[in-house]
Amino acid sequence: TISTSTIIFAQDNSVNNFSIRAKDTTGNWSQAQTISATISSAPVVINEVAWAGGKSNTGNDEWIELYNRTDEEVSLENFSLYSITDNSPNIKLSGTIPAKGFYLIERGSDESVSDVPADLVASFGYGLNNKGEELALNIASTTIDKTFLCAYNFNIRWPSCGSYGTLSNPQYKTMERKDVNTSGESGGNWAPNIYPAIIKNGKDSLGQNISGTPKQRNSVTYLIRDGSRTIGGDLILTREHS
Repeated sequence: TISTSTIIFAQDNSVNNFSIRAKDTTGNWSQAQTISATISSAPVVINEVAWAGGKSNTGNDEWIELYNRTDEEVSLENFSLYSITDNSPNIKLSGTIPAKGFYLIERGSDESVSDVPADLVASFGYGLNNKGEELALNIASTTIDKTFLCAYNFNIRWPSCGSYGTLSNPQYKTMERKDVNTSGESGGNWAPNIYPAIIKNGKDSLGQNISGTPKQRNSVTYLIRDGSRTIGGDLILTREHS
């Protein structure tokens, strides 16, 4: 062949096996060379945001959790996480995130979640605005995930809109993602940690329980929880959401 390249269109979120072998002019074939490639336009997503901090220190006990959707370890060397709203925080990521694993970013020190080690301690600039911010996750200059921002008629604009109390009386619940395979720009894909929280872990800088799930599965991903979810029709049960 005189062709030097081939273009193949693969589906997003798919695993593909590519195999190639060569034949010489006398008809002899080489051994096949095969590789497997996972195709994902958003291998890592924003999974949980503790924008209100903890009850003991609301100014500093903030943290953000990422999730790796793929079956491979992902290097975060070219990743950044920033606020579209006011560019604070603006964080250059580093290290790796394990397959189907979590990456915890804590503000200022490793005491934001005192009993769970941070993967990265970073400055959050002015901190996460309690009124709401739109966060974006980038690979180089390409945005691969964003969070939703509610309309201006809400006191607190983090999704789920109006479910976190008020600015003067917040409930200090984290914002959890329901489905990592559904866009973060969908407001319905976010909800506060279950209240009363029966699925939660971690302690803040003063040892008080966090209403969230740092580096663990989100409480809102469970299909059947504390009796608050009504099943009104056919429901597909998956191992991921069991």
